[in-house]
Amino acid sequence: MGPLLTSTAAWRILGNQKMFATFLVPPTVSNNPAGVFDTRSWDGFPEARQRFYDFVEAQGIEDILVLSGDAHFSVSSDLVEDPATYDPETSQASHGVEFLPTSISRGNFDETLGPNNEGFIEVLRQSIADRNPHNAYVELIQHGYGLLDITDERIVAEYWYSPILEDSEEEVMAAGLTVRRGANRWEREIATEPFVP
Repeated sequence: MGPLLTSTAAWRILGNQKMFATFLVPPTVSNNPAGVFDTRSWDGFPEARQRFYDFVEAQGIEDILVLSGDAHFSVSSDLVEDPATYDPETSQASHGVEFLPTSISRGNFDETLGPNNEGFIEVLRQSIADRNPHNAYVELIQHGYGLLDITDERIVAEYWYSPILEDSEEEVMAAGLTVRRGANRWEREIATEPFVP
């Protein structure tokens, strides 16, 4: 982790293949007693993730953005050790943020569950929100990509979605989030218009 110690960059941006933050779902969805969504992500290696958190806290390293993928849905999270006790308005325990854009075409929750599951997906959305107060944004079924606009003082992250089952040039920016230097957490105000520098 030497580069994290010696970097003079405004932001420490870490490329990461799998979801880094804790992501809890009902045990019936995860087939896992702990309720973690994917044990092949960092939730399957909590001791390794905790060593990272301990290191950055001990060294006073802030302004971390983990850029992740391979979850096939969209999520932006504050990086916290214990989501159950986290309050994004008052807690001071976030080590940075994660930005994970969705898949362009790979199946998301609706394709995985099959047709006529809109009601279940809505219940799942609420359950995920209840279990994960460190998530600033979650979208389970849309397809698209993410954009980042980075300055010394802030990062703006955008989620863009397009239909995939028909020819279309439609692209819609569904959500924009901001993290400011020194805050180490996403602002909870979600923008729905593209950022224009």
